[in-house]
Amino acid sequence: MPYHGYRVMYSIKWSGKKSAYIYQRFFRAIYGYTQVVVKGNGRRYVYYREGVLTKYPFIKEGKNMVVVPDNALQPLLNFLKTGQNPAHRFSFSANWPELVKYSMEETSVDDHPASMAVLEALGRIKVSLVGGPVSARDLLQRVDMLQPDELYALYYAVTPILQSNWVRALASTEPQLFERLRLLQSRV
Repeated sequence: MPYHGYRVMYSIKWSGKKSAYIYQRFFRAIYGYTQVVVKGNGRRYVYYREGVLTKYPFIKEGKNMVVVPDNALQPLLNFLKTGQNPAHRFSFSANWPELVKYSMEETSVDDHPASMAVLEALGRIKVSLVGGPVSARDLLQRVDMLQPDELYALYYAVTPILQSNWVRALASTEPQLFERLRLLQSRV
């Protein structure tokens, strides 16, 4: 069964010495990234920096092309129009709309790619618990053993996925995981 989505093509026009750095920040702002900081005493700290699409399933079709479900379209377009994302305001110039160009078209996505995008999103989403961040996918494996505060944290973290029309693709490709998502919804 095909699912509805949007193919968004984008580019950023920036020239100068900092061009590679600008591109890197631009893509990190869209997709998010993991930052590892090593202090002088040897301690490592890992920070998860969210991007606009971190909590949504998406299919990256090329360097400057992504397919997103209905509920991810508006946050992505807002970023492309304004430069604002969950981590910070990304704007190097007052003429941001002139630097960033994009276009979009409606498309359909088959079960397997939609399901894979949802699985990747569940692995990408980190839920902050007392023992540290845990991937939503790992937490779903033990959803029936979670405490109420952990259930709410997990539910809040995966709400964008639950609201995506692509989540139904899991019913045919990953039925156990789909049932765990349904169990989570019923327990919250």
